[in-house]
Amino acid sequence: MNKLIVIVFDTEAKAYEGLKQLQNLHGEDGFDVFATAVVAKDDAGKIAIRQSAADGPWGAAAGLAIGSLLGALAGPAGLALGAAAGTLSGVWSDASKDEVDMRFLTDAGDALQPGKTAIVASIHETWVVPLDAAMAPLGGTVLRRARSEVSEEVYGRQVTALKAEIKQYETEIGKTAGEWRDKLQDKVDDLKKQLSELMENIDKRRIAVQREGEAQLKTLQKQADAAGKELKTAYDDTMAKMRVEYNKRVEQLKV
Repeated sequence: MNKLIVIVFDTEAKAYEGLKQLQNLHGEDGFDVFATAVVAKDDAGKIAIRQSAADGPWGAAAGLAIGSLLGALAGPAGLALGAAAGTLSGVWSDASKDEVDMRFLTDAGDALQPGKTAIVASIHETWVVPLDAAMAPLGGTVLRRARSEVSEEVYGRQVTALKAEIKQYETEIGKTAGEWRDKLQDKVDDLKKQLSELMENIDKRRIAVQREGEAQLKTLQKQADAAGKELKTAYDDTMAKMRVEYNKRVEQLKV
């Protein structure tokens, strides 16, 4: 199952040890890492990126998954951008709390207290014990949540609502004259601008979802090619389900 995870540590040194353990799990018995970032929260509550995999082996899938989670956790005003941010910064402005549920965000936010450091990652795991067992000796608190398609559905509803509102105003313009007609036209112009910006963001997200899916499938295919017959069958089944999932998400973004 595709998941977003946050692993919180008391110190930055422990977080980097945890990152090594996470990377060592990659490719082991149905566990795959698609993207990672090491983040720290300062005394002012800002989240700073210490290291990201934007240019690493899983970097092609990093932006959408990690950016969405970081953006939802902190919001653009709560992110301290730096050189380590890499390509992640490109999606923060469009990051959505709909990508993960609010309970997960609350738990992660409560765990990542000022002075603590965390690993944020996009993974695929079949069993939860390997990760939990690897992080326990380091004092890592593991929080995980399955990826959601909710944000794609929300985009579609936003487009429908804006188009309906524009239609309503245009109908009223046809029955109105003078100063109020001009005011209604100004409102229509503003709504059309909002719709245009929304459509542009949807198009960017569709491309990002496609790239993320292709990158993750490529990672899994490499693991399948190197796996034994029994594990290869499991990987093939996982990839088939993932293709259906990503195709569905892309279609939802064709609005």
